[in-house]
Amino acid sequence: MRIFLCFIFISLLPCNSFSDEGEQSPLESLRETLLYGIESEVLEAVKNVRESREERLNEDLETLLEETVSVAVRSAVLDYFTATEYRGAEEIALNLLEQTEVENAGLIIDLIKYLSEIKSDKIAEYLAEAIDEQNSSISLAAIKALGSSESQENGQLLLDRLQDEEYPDKLKPELILALGELAYKPALEELTKIAQNREAERVWRMYACDSLGKIGDNESIQVFKDIFSEGNALLTIYAASALSNYAMSEVEDLLIQGLKNSNVRVRIAAARGLANKEATKAVKVLIYKARRDPEKKVKLQAIESLGQIGSNEAVDFLLELFSDKKQSPDVMETALSTLVDNHLNSSLSTIKEVIDREWPEKDQKTIELIGKKLSQTEHGGLKDIFTQIYESTNFIVRIYAIRGMENNRTTGYKEIIKSISTEDPHPAVRKAALLLLERF
Repeated sequence: MRIFLCFIFISLLPCNSFSDEGEQSPLESLRETLLYGIESEVLEAVKNVRESREERLNEDLETLLEETVSVAVRSAVLDYFTATEYRGAEEIALNLLEQTEVENAGLIIDLIKYLSEIKSDKIAEYLAEAIDEQNSSISLAAIKALGSSESQENGQLLLDRLQDEEYPDKLKPELILALGELAYKPALEELTKIAQNREAERVWRMYACDSLGKIGDNESIQVFKDIFSEGNALLTIYAASALSNYAMSEVEDLLIQGLKNSNVRVRIAAARGLANKEATKAVKVLIYKARRDPEKKVKLQAIESLGQIGSNEAVDFLLELFSDKKQSPDVMETALSTLVDNHLNSSLSTIKEVIDREWPEKDQKTIELIGKKLSQTEHGGLKDIFTQIYESTNFIVRIYAIRGMENNRTTGYKEIIKSISTEDPHPAVRKAALLLLERF
């Protein structure tokens, strides 16, 4: 809720530098803080920009990144640009990477993360050298970046280091994962040896399972079956997760067995692996898990997986679950989310029935969670719902309603939102309406 309200406040900042009364606008004040404030003020301003995703200040943040001498500020800006995948600072980041000394390892790592996230093709040569950097933190960052590069050319470099007995063992688990991220098939033999070796470090074997799954060669299925039989819970979790990458006809029975495992995390991984429309054999056991598993996380994952399977039996159960007033809010919300994401057309009538049922209630939490989800969804059948719920006594519901109207271009929504911006009794609703008016 804190981030939600911060988004409303910061995004309301007007484009003009000064208001009608001649006072400096909040946006311009924030811009000046970024450029001229002391470090603590600047860090707080960057935090506010990050939470609100205020893109109008990106160029000012570029200037800040280039000119500041504060490592903390540079890292904060890079963190924001990485989170938003903003490409505009690529050249600045490349220049800083060349200029920064190894002693500032934290900043180097942040620069690598940013350039890796935006898929910069100008960092490859640097990474090829950094993988052998004596500072292991930098080496690890370089390995991760090479793994996420989507370039098969980097695979042999990673495999060579994995097979090199002189290369530090503490870095090899990350090499194993990176080979999986690249889905580098020439590494299959080496990864299979590691996964099958009961004398190897357990984390190496776990990561090898993960990477074998991402490569997805059918010959690896037997490796996972053997690990299921081995009885090591942590290894089984990784094996179950890896199976989700294969054709369901090959692995469904094994994943169903995983649902019966006494380890909670194995059951969660197995349920997640069955989130596939072809996993129709698993519907009944997933319904059982959604109803009766002793662990809530297993229940919620079973609900999500049923939504992905999407058979008539699965959808009917989810509709029943969502409309059951006795269910906990997290169960209702998870059922609603997977229905909206995967089966909205067949769910609309039930959603409307639940809104009508809950409308007279003083506690509007159920309508609030419906409004939150639907406000993020575009569908022609939602317009009547938004028109109805913006009359709610709950101000948060009203905010979701007007955001949903705007996203779905509800008939007359501009006039409605304009009216709300001046007449709604709650200031947060008026601010949210003003935000939308700025986008028209």
